Amino acid sequence: SYRLLFRDDLHQFLLSVDMIDERLPEAPDLEELWQPIAQSYMPDAIREFNGEYPRVAFGWIMYVGMALAKYWDVEWTTYSKVTDLYAYLRDRIDFDHMDDYICEKVLCLDAKEHEVVNNVVGDVESRITIQAFLADDADQAAVDSLEARVAGWEGVDSVIYKNKDEALAEYRQTMVSANAADAVEALDGRNPIPASLVIKLTDASMAESVANQIVSDDLFLTVCDAKDTPAASVQYGAETVEKLLSLTNSIRVVAAALVILLVFVAFVFINNTIRLSIMARSDEIGIMRLVGASNSFIRGPFLMEGIIQALMGFVVSLGVLEVFHRLVVPQLVASLKFLNFNIPEITYLWVYLMLLVLAVVIGVVGSLIAMNRYLKV
Repeated sequence: SYRLLFRDDLHQFLLSVDMIDERLPEAPDLEELWQPIAQSYMPDAIREFNGEYPRVAFGWIMYVGMALAKYWDVEWTTYSKVTDLYAYLRDRIDFDHMDDYICEKVLCLDAKEHEVVNNVVGDVESRITIQAFLADDADQAAVDSLEARVAGWEGVDSVIYKNKDEALAEYRQTMVSANAADAVEALDGRNPIPASLVIKLTDASMAESVANQIVSDDLFLTVCDAKDTPAASVQYGAETVEKLLSLTNSIRVVAAALVILLVFVAFVFINNTIRLSIMARSDEIGIMRLVGASNSFIRGPFLMEGIIQALMGFVVSLGVLEVFHRLVVPQLVASLKFLNFNIPEITYLWVYLMLLVLAVVIGVVGSLIAMNRYLKV
């Protein structure tokens, strides 16, 4: 899978810069925490991947890993009890400065060591790769031509051909490191691992466009591992992110449509309320005209009535949001740990303020529209 391929590439790179040991230590208690940490980290990673800093999505989790390794080594009895270690580290300052906090306050690095770590993380951030799997009977000349062609594309940093023997050797090493030697023995001398082109990118945000370009390339179609479904022969780490982004975009569209519908309903409600009020007070309006009341004096009560109606709606919506904030959100946090529901209190205050302003605007505009149509003064 892409996860194993990326982990193996990362392991080999960190070995080459002497940042880790060849055999990683076993820490079952720490490994159990990675799933909830990943679930907590994913919303921030998706935001960065879809924004201006896609590499940060890959780099920042390395700092979290280094912090956990330090905690595990010196103060694990204390920190193993923290419910959400990622949120704990992030909220010491904020997401953007989490790397500095970890280097300075957790790892206690000096300026030179800090720079070395930043450089290594920067190198890892750029190691976003695409795996293009090749058929066992692929013509080598065609493979070489494809390798040269892809290397010249925009967004491609390098292309490396990995033959079947090299792929099998990496698979064996990965399985042994993961304490899954039985999986290697089950091969019984066979080599089902296909050869591939490992394509390193200059920018993670270009992974989708480069992958699509590979799938549509006529030369790749002749040498790919799955000729019936060429897309299955190209793997990169964006599929899950794309699905999540598609889901969140759909939610945004539905929410925007619902808001527009509710605003329209509010206008209609206030318009009808003012219309009925004008009809019920037609005699009083006539008397005020006879005694010389000004237009603004006659319109004033109806304008205030529209604003009061809107404010009543604001109070109801405020109550619903507070119930959601105090009762529903804690339940969502407990049941949907993959999503981040950690909304600051200041955000709620801004939402309440915007709702208040919107209520007044809807009340004023709705009243003015109704008075222009039904109140002739």
